[in-house]
Parts: sequence; structure tokens; C-alpha cells
Amino acid sequence: MPSVAPHSHSNNSCPVTGQSHGWCPAQAGDSRAPCPALNTLANHGYLPRNGEGITPTILMKALQEVYGVSDPLKDVLGYGGVVLLGQLPAFSLGDLARHGRIEHNASIIHKDADGKEYAPTSPDKKMLDEFLGSKPDGSLVTIEDVAAIRVKREDSYKEALDALHAEIARGEMAIVMNIFGEKSETGEGVPVERLRSWLAEERLPEGWSPSHVAGLFDTIQKSGQIRKAMEKIRADANEAKKDA
Repeated sequence: MPSVAPHSHSNNSCPVTGQSHGWCPAQAGDSRAPCPALNTLANHGYLPRNGEGITPTILMKALQEVYGVSDPLKDVLGYGGVVLLGQLPAFSLGDLARHGRIEHNASIIHKDADGKEYAPTSPDKKMLDEFLGSKPDGSLVTIEDVAAIRVKREDSYKEALDALHAEIARGEMAIVMNIFGEKSETGEGVPVERLRSWLAEERLPEGWSPSHVAGLFDTIQKSGQIRKAMEKIRADANEAKKDA
């Protein structure tokens, strides 16, 4: 990850990038969430760089401008998010780490809160490697890949995720697949290099511009595909146990 000399974002601006939307990682005192999508928006200045004072209007504008989400999807994410968070009129990115609201156990790349009020907000390198380490450059991360890591994470617990947070967990990756996904001769998915750098550095791909509108229906559909793929993985595993 490129190094940046320590500085302050206390006035919501960045002395390194100026008024541009250049990338700058969080600095000491900045607030961040266990959500690469929103941290990326702050790292590029589409959300306040210090991660503070975010309203639904600010959030929805940034989601639409950067990720190309549709009006219905931005409304669900913006208004639905603050309802689940239970915090108005404004919130910080760090508030999203409050366990049991939107944040949940069995994250793909973040460690659990482990009894604390707030969960870690930085991606865990080992967990990221478990997800993408076996994917060669040039390959696509598919619905099946997402389903496999979700099953691995969730099935490591004695108790299943509750229905709401299981849906949130699937929806998070459905949105990612919807925004960054593409079709090629080899299939459909997200280029692994794109996903790896975005998750690890919380940085937009070089020259990024959304190529399509990411719609609510498409996201719901992809979430359903992840759920069905997870069900198949579990069913196949149960059959294998019976045959053993």
C-alpha cells in the first residue's frame, strides 16, 4: 500500500490531495467503518474525509455518484441504513461498527466484536487471503466463491446468524458483485485484482467509473443467488457425510 506522510483531516479536507478526489488513507483520529464501500468513499473525499457528520443525503449522493446505484437502491441503503443504525440526524463511520445494529459476526474480511461494543474496522489480512488468496490474477470472483466463504464463516459458529444479519451479510456482497461485476467469455464475476485492491486498500480502481446502473432488483436477485449457492454447498456437504 502506498505510504502517505501523516497529516490531519480535521477540517474535512486533505492537504495531500487538495480539493480533488484523490485517494488518501485514514489518518489518526479519522472515523472508519467495517465497510470497504463507505471507507473508500471517505478515502476519496466523496464522504467527509474524517468520517464524521454524515447524513443520509450526503451518503446517498456519494453512493450514486461513485458506485452508480439506482434511486431505489440508494434510498434503501441510505434511509434503511440509518433506521437500522438508529441514529439521526448524522452519524460517523465508526458508528457503523456498533455490534448488532448493521455490523454482524461472520464477516468475510473483518474480525468479530468479541463482546465489545464496537467491531474492528480494518480488514484482516489473513481473512482476506482466505477469501481471495487462491484466486489467480486474471480470474473472476464468482457468486459461488462468495457463497463458499460465507458458508465457511457462518458454519464456524455454534449458533447461526439471525435472519436479518444473514440477509445483510448476503446483501453486502450482492451489492459488490452488482457494482464491480462484469461478464466475459469465461463467466460472470468481479476481476480478482479489482476486488483485492478495493478490499485491502479501500481505494477505487484506477480510472474507475461505473459502467452501468446498479439496481435494487439486480441486487436482490444476486443476494438470492448467493443464498441458493450456499444452500447447495451445505446440501452437498451433508450428502458427502452420509456417503462417508
